[in-house]
Amino acid sequence: MCGACLTYQKGTLKMKSIAVGLALLTLAAPVSAQTNILDKANNFLGRLTGTPTAQRQAAPAFNSSAAMNRQTPSQLAAQQTALATPAQAQIAADRAEAKVLIDRLVSTSACAINDTAWHSINRYSEDPRTYETYNKGHSAVAHTKFHSKSNCLDVLRVTKWAKPAKNALTFQVQLVSAQSDEAVSQSFVIVKDDSNQWLVRTIEYATT
Repeated sequence: MCGACLTYQKGTLKMKSIAVGLALLTLAAPVSAQTNILDKANNFLGRLTGTPTAQRQAAPAFNSSAAMNRQTPSQLAAQQTALATPAQAQIAADRAEAKVLIDRLVSTSACAINDTAWHSINRYSEDPRTYETYNKGHSAVAHTKFHSKSNCLDVLRVTKWAKPAKNALTFQVQLVSAQSDEAVSQSFVIVKDDSNQWLVRTIEYATT
């Protein structure tokens, strides 16, 4: 047998042994550590095979896009129109100051398939938490019976703006399905912390 063939076979056996060892290590590790192990294993195997990082499949993000639909351009435009409605001066000022956060809350409300979509808000949350895929209480889409779960709901209006305190703002997102005309609403409370950053305090359950 040629020397090159022997080298190739030995390399293949070595790769298989490494792969099995990494698989066993991953299964034995806590769930919270498995993604980190897989990332490191992916990089290590890539160096052995000479495959550039950009060509290897990355580990899925904690908040996978599978938990969120994507708004169409017309849905995005409708959302901005809903957020541009006149408001009392102080509410309008706070709304403008917290615009980026409010935009994310409204779009996530319209498009979340299950509760894990809210992981993307954790960095802007007063009390970050872990949501489970099987929980759907905070998903407006999941509360519909006839709306396609692969589409976002339309933002009909953002209403019931109020200031329960000087550093707090509450509002309700009202959503409707373009397919079934089902309606779902969801309310939020955001607060300004000591560093003047707006954070989410409460994400209410979606209601029909």
